[in-house]
Amino acid sequence: MEPTIVNRTIVLCKVTGNAGGTDQVVKLAGGVGLVLQLTMPVDQAETFEIPATIISNEAGAIIKEYIESLGPEGKPVARIEKSYDFTGNAVYVPSFSARGPNPLYTEILKPDLVAPGMNILAAYPDYLPFGDDPSDTRRFPFQTMSGTSMATPHVTGAAAYLKSFHPTWSPASLRSALMTTARPVPPSR
Repeated sequence: MEPTIVNRTIVLCKVTGNAGGTDQVVKLAGGVGLVLQLTMPVDQAETFEIPATIISNEAGAIIKEYIESLGPEGKPVARIEKSYDFTGNAVYVPSFSARGPNPLYTEILKPDLVAPGMNILAAYPDYLPFGDDPSDTRRFPFQTMSGTSMATPHVTGAAAYLKSFHPTWSPASLRSALMTTARPVPPSR
């Protein structure tokens, strides 16, 4: 990125793969904001070191058309305001998680149980940087995290709650009870 062009601007970046580190590149070049145009939908929260937003490929094309319509000497106007995201239904298994059946052996219907492990607000140690950059000085007691380690407490909590009512049940009994009382989530989520 050319610092003389990027300096004190909000940068539109089109990303076709992993967007990790894009905000750091823009920040180092002097950019003050980032509009991240993704060519593929992403179902994971991101943290950024500068004000940023993620938009669809279609929305990015509209913004690019606006920028180009002003010509080489034009001064496009942009503003990233504080916003809040609200998801009405938190029961959601991301696209990259195993939903079953096994693609190689379709007679294997694993996993037996799934839990939301995506964008979970979790405790976060204050000695670690908030983002991927070790020089990042921001510290927060909580962070949105994703993965199996975030889904496991949901299933464990459900099993512990069930065990409090049935202290003599075995792990297999608890698993069976959870499997037979769970409701399927439509694949569109």
